[in-house]
Amino acid sequence: MPFTIVCKKLSEVSADAAVETVFADPGTAAGRAVVKTVDASLSDGSGMSFSKVIQAEIPSSVSNEESGRELSLAYRDALELVIKNGCGSVAFSPLPSGGSIPDDALRIASSAVSEFLLEHDLDVFLAVPERDALPLSSELTDEVSRYVEGNYSGGPDDESGELYCACDVPHDTLADVSCKYSMAAGAVSFGARLRKSLDVLVGHLDESFSDTLIRLIRAKGKSDVEVYRKANIDRRLFSKIRSKKGYTPKKPTILALAIALELSIDETRDLLERAGYALSHASRFDVIVEYFIKNRVYDIFTINEILFKFDQPLLGG
Repeated sequence: MPFTIVCKKLSEVSADAAVETVFADPGTAAGRAVVKTVDASLSDGSGMSFSKVIQAEIPSSVSNEESGRELSLAYRDALELVIKNGCGSVAFSPLPSGGSIPDDALRIASSAVSEFLLEHDLDVFLAVPERDALPLSSELTDEVSRYVEGNYSGGPDDESGELYCACDVPHDTLADVSCKYSMAAGAVSFGARLRKSLDVLVGHLDESFSDTLIRLIRAKGKSDVEVYRKANIDRRLFSKIRSKKGYTPKKPTILALAIALELSIDETRDLLERAGYALSHASRFDVIVEYFIKNRVYDIFTINEILFKFDQPLLGG
């Protein structure tokens, strides 16, 4: 997927380039990025080499609008240099070596990266050494935690709600799907239930998942490019989903498409059923995504930050 959060040190990520953040000297304007050297190593002493190492100077704190703008410019400038130097992937961290993540740095970094990816094809890895090092809104984290506590039906060690359909059947048409598979929450029967919400939008109950997706995109007035970029999906994968009849993407990818299309919870359930999936309260992943859809929060990067915090798979593909 184009933008991925990984629980690793920057030196442990495999990518063409690395963006190394450093605090700007006192009294010096931040917001600059430079190519450090060709075939460069990180300055943390790890010895890890990338084809390009780009050094971005960031403010030591994000306490006002000006410092926030400088931080955003530093990330944007760094990503522009990645593209200019012909790199297809980049790893970066908002955490300078030996420092701490400035207030709001993650939000600004995510915003800068997501806006950049709306215009460019690039694989970006955000390296965070520990999940607890990810500075998120305590209010949002607490709200999601309460929702999970109130809706998650699995046990403390039960994380297999399952993400993927266990029945090995063709998914060309929903009408062909008559099997049942057992989930921790109980048996789910496909083909027995179709909500009217998605049918009103797309019609043709016997069409393939790819045809349904194309109709949804048109019904929502969106372009293919807008959808796959907002869904955090690689262009090549989206092309495969769109053109290869009978191909069924994985559940996190379908949910990412639902987020990009800003579907309601009923529309999302119906889209999943077209591919032989279902939302389950036996899966923390499902419950967390459900929370955001029900609250009409369609920022996939915010959702992925929370999923990362809860040690769940990320949306995209």
